[in-house]
Amino acid sequence: MPEHILFITGKLAEKTAVRVLEDMQPTEFSYQIHNLGINVAGLMTTEMVKRRLKDTFGADRIILPGRCRGNIDELSAHLGIPVIRGPDELKDLPSMFGKMANKPKLDRYDVLIF
Repeated sequence: MPEHILFITGKLAEKTAVRVLEDMQPTEFSYQIHNLGINVAGLMTTEMVKRRLKDTFGADRIILPGRCRGNIDELSAHLGIPVIRGPDELKDLPSMFGKMANKPKLDRYDVLIF
């Protein structure tokens, strides 16, 4: 059975997280994205996660935003599953799993730089 990963994010990054993970498919893991109810995911702390995360959705592992501060080991012990920090930027998430990041598609813009 494939590993099930819970990605924790905030309101502003949720759509980007969905898009990045969809672009990574197929993967060797199943996943769920959970919006913790804060605006900026990078400002969350492990204490906020501890207070707000009521369900781990059957996850084998949790990935927090890279800029999340606090004691990861303490949060792992509290939740009973491994918790790790992801990359600082969502666009770098594919490299964490050995995949190439999608390059931005700039050909849809008609711009002249001089």
